This record gives sequence, C-alpha cells and structure tokens, in this order.
Amino acid sequence: MEFEKQLFHLINSTIEIDIRLGFEGESLRLIGYDIGKAVEEAWGDSDYEYEITVNNDAVMRLYEINNINIGQKEKLVNKIAETFSGNYVYSMFMKYLDKNKVKYESFTWT
Repeated sequence: MEFEKQLFHLINSTIEIDIRLGFEGESLRLIGYDIGKAVEEAWGDSDYEYEITVNNDAVMRLYEINNINIGQKEKLVNKIAETFSGNYVYSMFMKYLDKNKVKYESFTWT
C-alpha cells in the first residue's frame, strides 16, 4: 500500500494484531489481521482478517470533510491515522464513515 500507516499493533503470548491504513491506487484501505491462540478460541480458526475499502469516488468526500486538497493522499492517511488508533479502530472507522455518509465496502474472513 502507498503511504501506509500502522494504526495498531500488539503481540503477546496468545495473539498478534496488526491494523494498517493506506492507498491502493485511488482507493483508501484499512486492513487488519488477528492471529493466534486467542483468535482460534474465539473463532475456531487461528487467523481473522478484515478490511474496509473506500473507493476513489467516496475518497473525495474524505478529502472534503478533512479539509485536505484532493490528491494529497499522504496527508489524508496521516490525518486519519492521528484520529483513529487502537484495537477498535476497524469499528470506529466504520462508524465515522457511516456518520459522514461515506460509502465503503467491508470484508471479514476467518
């Protein structure tokens, strides 16, 4: 991903969590995975992957609501990364997009 920022990372004896945000082409993507014993106990599989994709048309709305000039991808990623971090960033970002009427696609896989 381009201009990728890590929003959350945790490693302990039962789980590893990694959540990142960046651009793929003109689409903004939040991608994450949880892996380990705790995930297997909760989901029945040792890994859990999830992502949110804001396609290029909807990204224009993100530039607008963040007062960032269109095309300044790195600045947009940095602004969102300043606002969203932690283990619940996936659901927090989705609520933010819903509140601001920004269309997105989400995906989870176990």
